[in-house]
Amino acid sequence: TLAAMRAAVAAVAARVGAAAPKTQRAVQVHPQPWFRGSQLAVASAAAYPAGDERVLTCYGDGLDAIQKTLASDGVRSLAGSPKRLSVWPKAPQVQNDDDLRRLRALCEQHGVATLAIYHLGLLPWRTLERVAKVVLA
Repeated sequence: TLAAMRAAVAAVAARVGAAAPKTQRAVQVHPQPWFRGSQLAVASAAAYPAGDERVLTCYGDGLDAIQKTLASDGVRSLAGSPKRLSVWPKAPQVQNDDDLRRLRALCEQHGVATLAIYHLGLLPWRTLERVAKVVLA
């Protein structure tokens, strides 16, 4: 059941925290409270300390979907935790510098402290240079 899964997550979080109390951790979360999969549902991620970074993955999402994710109740419930957004800035989801500026603005607007580029080695070098220039500006 969902309650048993959340209890198991809480037990693991307690063991990890006790074994390495000063280690920085990143918890990959999904904004839906009932999500079951490779990411923790946002409610289950609450078992980890608020200071642990929350990683939101939007690998195949366009900017409208990213905006919807960042504005969701689940992500807003993470306000006390540092957030990292992981994206794969490739066409057709991200097509130009304006899209990259919008991505940067969405991160700023929703309190995302870190932007991670997924599949870095699979992107053309020109794309990497453009992403670095525009997003880090």
